[in-house]
Amino acid sequence: MSNTLLIIEDEILLGVELSRRFQQQGYSVVLAPDIQHAKSKLFEHKLEPLVIISDINLPDGNGLDLMEKLTID
Repeated sequence: MSNTLLIIEDEILLGVELSRRFQQQGYSVVLAPDIQHAKSKLFEHKLEPLVIISDINLPDGNGLDLMEKLTID
């Protein structure tokens, strides 16, 4: 099982701090600043994270809409 987390966060300092904290706990972390980058990681690069942690309001959409799409596909 993968120990990779995908964090979708547009506030750079918060994303970096979350990444650092989870890496200290032994997780691999992929940070995406918006939905478009997250989709690229998930669909084009075939990332299969253990958990996705997403901001709800992102500059290019809503994190919940992305989660809904992932459960449908």
